[in-house]
Amino acid sequence: FPDLRMEVDLILAEGDLVAARWTSEGTNSGPWGGRPPTGKRARFCGVNIFRFRDGMVAELWNHRDDLGLMQQLGAEIYAGAAPIDDE
Repeated sequence: FPDLRMEVDLILAEGDLVAARWTSEGTNSGPWGGRPPTGKRARFCGVNIFRFRDGMVAELWNHRDDLGLMQQLGAEIYAGAAPIDDE
């Protein structure tokens, strides 16, 4: 994604926590997720949550819409795994 652009959509802060929701868009020009380059443009979003301690990031949680991204790049997505048989 050499032309990747990221826009911060929302920032929230409370106490020692800061959350940011972002949207990115770019062209898949190299291998990603074990798949060859597609040349397709994709848009995906995510949320990062930071915990600060002494003015530095002490913890980071990240969620990115990889399923949506893979679908846009042409990956076959299945409805889900088979249910677990508890018996």
